[in-house]
Amino acid sequence: GEGADTRLRLLGQLTQGLSEADAPFLETLAAGDRAPRVKALAASLLARLGRGSAVGEEATELAGFFTLGTKGLLRRSRTVAANVLKTHAQRIRRQTLFAGADYIGFAAALGMSGEELAAIWVWGDDVQADIELAGMAERSASDAIVADLSTALAEHSLPTLGALLAL
Repeated sequence: GEGADTRLRLLGQLTQGLSEADAPFLETLAAGDRAPRVKALAASLLARLGRGSAVGEEATELAGFFTLGTKGLLRRSRTVAANVLKTHAQRIRRQTLFAGADYIGFAAALGMSGEELAAIWVWGDDVQADIELAGMAERSASDAIVADLSTALAEHSLPTLGALLAL
């Protein structure tokens, strides 16, 4: 019976100390709340618990901005690298998609798990994509994946390391 702003603030409190016990409440809100912002935040919190949504259109479109590749001659390893954006409209669209998709859905659209994406992301080629991925992970990935990304990021000496770690 509370207003959307009150429900949104209540959900905001769950971001600290989020646990599996919160999942049934979040699933109820994600499925049936009447406010789109409340639904989106509930879905984001569910994704942090590893109960991400199925691969959606946004995640699939976002995956189109990236290329799966390999590196190394002897030990071939997979990589995910950002495609070069040719127009300002592409940059804006990719930012919008990063803001709307969840991390697990994005990883699934690329055909991998969230842990695999954290391990094979190519840091430093597209700093804006690095920042957007870090923001997406902070918003919708599990704590373990955020820790994996932080570790991978710390291994790279990037000029924007401070900006990314500040997220």
